Amino acid sequence: MKEYTLNYDDKRRRKRATNTFNTFDAVGVRKDSVIGVYIVNSKPLPVIGYKSSGNPIYSIPIGACVATTVASTSIINCTGSNQPTYVIHAETDITVVNCNTPPTVSNANYSQLDGDTEYGARVQYSCSTGYNINGNDTISCLLNASWSSPTPSCSLVDCGNPGEPANGYTNDNVFTYQSTVQYHCNEGYQLSGDSSIECTSNGNWNNTLPNCAIINCTDPDTPTNGTRNGTVFTFNSTVLYSCDTGYTITGASSLTCLSNGSWDASAPSCDIVNCSNPGTPTNGERFGSVFTYNAEVVYSCNEEYSLVGVPVITCQSNGYWSDALPSCVYIDCTDPDIPDNGLRTGSNFSFNSSVNFTCYPGYQLTGSDAITCSSDGKWSNDIPSCNITYCNVPMSPANGNVSYTSLSVNSS
Repeated sequence: MKEYTLNYDDKRRRKRATNTFNTFDAVGVRKDSVIGVYIVNSKPLPVIGYKSSGNPIYSIPIGACVATTVASTSIINCTGSNQPTYVIHAETDITVVNCNTPPTVSNANYSQLDGDTEYGARVQYSCSTGYNINGNDTISCLLNASWSSPTPSCSLVDCGNPGEPANGYTNDNVFTYQSTVQYHCNEGYQLSGDSSIECTSNGNWNNTLPNCAIINCTDPDTPTNGTRNGTVFTFNSTVLYSCDTGYTITGASSLTCLSNGSWDASAPSCDIVNCSNPGTPTNGERFGSVFTYNAEVVYSCNEEYSLVGVPVITCQSNGYWSDALPSCVYIDCTDPDIPDNGLRTGSNFSFNSSVNFTCYPGYQLTGSDAITCSSDGKWSNDIPSCNITYCNVPMSPANGNVSYTSLSVNSS
């Protein structure tokens, strides 16, 4: 049998196997642990060995202090000055349990809490940024030279579905660490806030959801001399325009708010109705050069011409004149005829021309003996008539009678 003199630190104590009892190889254990010495065909005896006063022992080594009675248990101070009769001090070399390199965990690092990989040594894992630990983060080296199980794992941080804003959407469906979710708004809505958010290592999104606010096209104004119907100016809203009486709309009569925040056309204007120049009749004159709504123009004809039509026309709200353009026609009073039993002198019946009338003998003219063609195309008087001339009844002679067949001229 051999004796060993060994120095021990305070972190680890090694167990030695004795040759006396034909034991199996012993293994390393933690400081202050109970040591089991296995004897062939018998139960293990729990024993304790320790170094005196915490100081290294050079003359007598720490060993498994085992009593001679198999069934008994002894706690013995192995110091050399108090050796029982049946204590064995012979020891063999130590057999150390070593679990070697700890298992590799994807996306993780580990640290050796006890500085080695022997029995009882602990290894603690920490996941890389953006990963969460699954299971116990610490494993230890077992007596069978294997690491305790299960080995932890690291899973990618999942921030969960952040949702979508009202009137908006996203095409992204990955919500793990460093993933970004890009947001878009429906047509007619504008993004307010950050358009994308990112999943952070703590499992939270780095920002709140943006908002999708409806597009506003602003007030399109109301034209002078017109009216606008509609006070909502957001996307797809429509406003209608109309003009006052006598004004016509120039441009679109309705506007619709587009998704880009502009109206589909400019606001219209209300321009006064223009009936355009009605013209001037030949041989006539026009008085008035304004041809817009409610304006009037007056017509007259040159001398010897007569106006046919309305002398005053007005521009109406529909853009038309109230009457057609008049005309100026040469004045001609038509043939005035010849009275019965009479004569007419003159055959020119135009403006300012005169004709004269006389009656046959025995007939007397009743009316004007001359008439003149007036500017209205009518004769200044009706044609005269020639009426038979009658003599007065002759006076009867004294003591006599008067007899006659007729009193007309040349009658007897």
